[in-house]
Amino acid sequence: MLKNDAEKRIIGLFAIILVLLAAITAAAVRNVGRSALSSDWVNHVHAVNSEAEGIVSAVNVGERGLRDFLLTGSERDRAVYRRGYNQAVEHLTLGKALTAQEPGPNKLFVQLEGLVATRVDFARGVVKARTEEGIEAARKLIMNDPGETTEIERNVERLKNEEQGLLRAWDKESYLQAQNTRWIFFIGAAINFGILVFIAYLIRSDFRARRQAIILLEESNRQLDARVAERTRDLAAANTKLENQNLEERWANQALDHQLRYSQLIINSVDSLVLVITRASNITRINPAVTRSTGLEPRELVGRSLQQILIVTGPQGEEDNSGVARISASMRDGRDLTDVRGLLYGRDKKAAKVDFSVFPVRDRDKIVGGVVTIKLDRPMGMARG
Repeated sequence: MLKNDAEKRIIGLFAIILVLLAAITAAAVRNVGRSALSSDWVNHVHAVNSEAEGIVSAVNVGERGLRDFLLTGSERDRAVYRRGYNQAVEHLTLGKALTAQEPGPNKLFVQLEGLVATRVDFARGVVKARTEEGIEAARKLIMNDPGETTEIERNVERLKNEEQGLLRAWDKESYLQAQNTRWIFFIGAAINFGILVFIAYLIRSDFRARRQAIILLEESNRQLDARVAERTRDLAAANTKLENQNLEERWANQALDHQLRYSQLIINSVDSLVLVITRASNITRINPAVTRSTGLEPRELVGRSLQQILIVTGPQGEEDNSGVARISASMRDGRDLTDVRGLLYGRDKKAAKVDFSVFPVRDRDKIVGGVVTIKLDRPMGMARG
């Protein structure tokens, strides 16, 4: 998040710098254009002034040529005055073309055109009088000269002053434009410098934050490595403990297996008859002594009811019908039933008097079956009546 914010700020500041540079460049280009226009305008003013001065010079040349012709009547002097006035007309034509977009100066050139035309007509009248009537007639005309040459000079001077005024106004505007450009440049450069300093500060702050983040990350990694090492040691210790427990349990299971095998061997080796029954008094297991005494194989007894081979008898040896209920109650209540008289029947219906006991077997405080031990008074030989 910090990285993204810093990047956004830096990109935004660079965008501002680019905008300012574009503004400065545009101002500089505009100022250069204004400078070019100013230079063109100066050249234009000089050209207009040159044409205006050329009018005065050409008219003066024509006037001198006219007076010389008046005195000499020479064609050469006549050509000089004509050339002077023709040059004045050319300067007027160029001046009007140069000032076509300037109403004031152009109007003055139009006025000069009228004055020059009047002066040309006057010169033609003098030349005609000199040629046809002689020098005296021409001198009279010159004596009555209204002096339009002075008016031409005044108009030219007014034209030059107006052009100079326009030039001064243009120079003033160019100067103000250059000042504005200079201020824009300095202000933009100062702002850009400030932005660059701020960007450097942001980059430095970002580097500092990144270094701190790297330090924190390294510290977190060290702590994590320490925790992982500690957990690894704990896990190794737990695995060792579990292995020891498994070994102990395996030894215990082996010992239990040995104990069960020894118990089975002990049970199988005793002379007493041992039967394992369910809560419903069905036989599930017998020891070899049962087979030896009754002649019945395990497959003939397993699954049969205990009452089919063992019945409870009374004091006189008669069958006690309550015996089944007594065994069921013993199994239900979890009470041992000991030294009960009864008859045990074997193969071929042979019977023998016995004393038997019933011991209920519990698994997690729940009676799941029982063990019946039978003790013979004598070998079986009595048939069931």
